[in-house]
Amino acid sequence: MSTMCLDLSMLKDLSLNDQAEVMRTQGEIYYSVKELSEKIDDKILTDYLKNLGEDTRIFRLFYLDGSVQSTIPKFYLDEKDVLHLYDAGPAPKAIKLPLKFVNHQTDYLSAETQNTETIIGRQTFYLEVEGSKAAFTAPVGIKTEYIKAANEKYKSGELIDSLLPKGNGVIPLKIVKYYPRPLKPKSQFEKGEEYQILELIGPDPRYNGTKRFLIQQLNNGEAIGEPVETLGNWSLEKHWNTFKDTPCRVVEKTIKDGNTIVKFALSSIARAS
Repeated sequence: MSTMCLDLSMLKDLSLNDQAEVMRTQGEIYYSVKELSEKIDDKILTDYLKNLGEDTRIFRLFYLDGSVQSTIPKFYLDEKDVLHLYDAGPAPKAIKLPLKFVNHQTDYLSAETQNTETIIGRQTFYLEVEGSKAAFTAPVGIKTEYIKAANEKYKSGELIDSLLPKGNGVIPLKIVKYYPRPLKPKSQFEKGEEYQILELIGPDPRYNGTKRFLIQQLNNGEAIGEPVETLGNWSLEKHWNTFKDTPCRVVEKTIKDGNTIVKFALSSIARAS
């Protein structure tokens, strides 16, 4: 194997002129490997990244909570529980390359800014390109349930090494979360629309611990399009806690102080009324 192993996390340290533009517009910019190579003066780095494909979206800048943040490729499971490295685009897509897994590790870190603890995962892999090998390390998305279990043990003073796997080969799939779907804002919900809550994914630290749900839009009980994620509110959480995956319907949509407020009710009740 090549003596060089590139940790993709180091891309987060890049300083790009576009950061000022993202802050000004409160938008986002993402870069393919080829586009990034035109932005930075590091030929060794960009030539190595080309092993992942010149068109692969390798880096993304976006505005969130008053600052510019960044995203890099990350490992997630697909719907068939297969591990893939997903690109850094706004709607992540699997990077279709024959990866060979070398080793993995997990660490328990304290995130002071969030006043909580979290588990981070890392997977090292390599791929063969034109007779040579290129090795990389990339972060792994860890399931919320796994993090919660570790948090509880940590707070009770128990050792949690058993919850922090490390070793050769691929990281245990049971601790890896599914790849993120697009987030549907409340402003895109319309009165009368019907939805089914498929899953309570868990608290999202990026939104002050607001619970995140996987939902499916329905039309007369039939699915429309792909499932999407949305942040919960008191109405959606109440429906889930009471009725679980029984379909619900948007019965009110109002705007107050610039915020969209959506109220849900059982589809059967909403239809009757």
